[in-house]
Amino acid sequence: MSFNLSVLDYGVIILYLLGMVAIGAIFSKKVTSNDDYALAGRSLTIPVMVGTSVATCVGASAAFGNMGLVQKSGVITGLITLGLWFVGWGVLIVMAIPLRRSGAITLPDFLSKKFGREAGIIASAVTVIQQVASVAAQCASIGAMFALFGLTDKKTGIIIGGVVILLYTITGGFYAVAVTDVVQCVLLIVCLIGIVPVFAFSHAGGVAHVFANTSWDWSAVNVPDLIALALSYFIAAGAHASYTQRILASKDEKTAFVGSVISNGIGWIANWATVLTACAIPFVMPDLADHEQFVCALIGGYFPPVIKGLFISAILACVMSTADSFLIMAGTTFSCDVVKPLCPKLSDKQVLMISRATTFTVAVLGIGFALGGGGIFHLFQTGAAAYGAAIFIPLLCGVFWKGANSKAINTAMILGCATTLLWNKLGLKAATDAAIHFPVDGVLAGVILCAVVAIAGSLILGASTSREAASDFAEEA
Repeated sequence: MSFNLSVLDYGVIILYLLGMVAIGAIFSKKVTSNDDYALAGRSLTIPVMVGTSVATCVGASAAFGNMGLVQKSGVITGLITLGLWFVGWGVLIVMAIPLRRSGAITLPDFLSKKFGREAGIIASAVTVIQQVASVAAQCASIGAMFALFGLTDKKTGIIIGGVVILLYTITGGFYAVAVTDVVQCVLLIVCLIGIVPVFAFSHAGGVAHVFANTSWDWSAVNVPDLIALALSYFIAAGAHASYTQRILASKDEKTAFVGSVISNGIGWIANWATVLTACAIPFVMPDLADHEQFVCALIGGYFPPVIKGLFISAILACVMSTADSFLIMAGTTFSCDVVKPLCPKLSDKQVLMISRATTFTVAVLGIGFALGGGGIFHLFQTGAAAYGAAIFIPLLCGVFWKGANSKAINTAMILGCATTLLWNKLGLKAATDAAIHFPVDGVLAGVILCAVVAIAGSLILGASTSREAASDFAEEA
């Protein structure tokens, strides 16, 4: 399919990319401390919090990954999996008030306050692994878009997109992230919830025709895969570092809770809209081999000039709004939760410099992994599964259970992450070499081991005496 982008389309896309960089430059003047860089001075109002949370939620996984999920596992698995993501986010929302009350800068910082410095460092390492994988997924999405539209080849597109995201994030910090996300949120809602579904179903013969000819056979659902996907999504959302960052950056506890609830509802609608839209792909583009490219192909093939450029920019916004959050999280997590505890005499400006340096490093690593290949959905799911298996149970213990033991929690985090990654790596190799399929997915093994070690270890060792000096949020939760 030829997309025939006009000069005006190119102009719109270029102006959008330059505008994002300009916003970063403008807000760089407001970043005078690491708290400004990480949390925008804890100044987010409900509208801004909703805008930045929804934009983060509706990223490459929604515009691209959900299409690939339906192609690989079916619409029933897609709907259930996405539903469990937002249920998991709901669990995190229940913890919003005690998290905001803690005064923590990041989620690992919260765990550090509850279980000690070692817990914060371990959680930081796990978080950074997840951020690198997620940034890689977003950069891969941009590269696929650039190649599909004939703007550049995929590798060049990955580099251009990664550099633009890095520039406005590293200069303007969370101020720039929040402001650009609000702008991007509007584009995303109009495009993914409004225009794209209408175009897709109208060209597929109508909603009734599509759904009547879509398989809704429960017997065709691969139950082990469904359990693995749904669980990995549930626990990843339940301890989501970027959603937590918005909670911590809100101006007060009420804003943290209400903003999260509204964001969850809008995000749920947007993601389910993309899953249901995926049902129209076989009718609109039966020869499309990779369904992750459907939204781009639809916009490029059917939209008129200028509008086409605007909505290509909207899809770029979809990716960038998530990638910038992962970058800012990685930078502040490493500086605040690893370096600062080890070097407490560092000045705030030095910590800010380390945050920016880490943001740069993670961007480079993400671009590198994206250049190395791998599907968008695979990259996202790999990082989410390992992160969720390691962090979800310790976070619940930190908020709700006074009897948790720091040594048990630390061990549980390490085992949860390592088990998930190694199990899936060995399982993939076994399946490739000898057609052997592991009956249990790595995320299930990882989260079960994490829970057993955290709970049993705490019961055996007793509550951590080091936690007596920390603020106790369990009763308030």
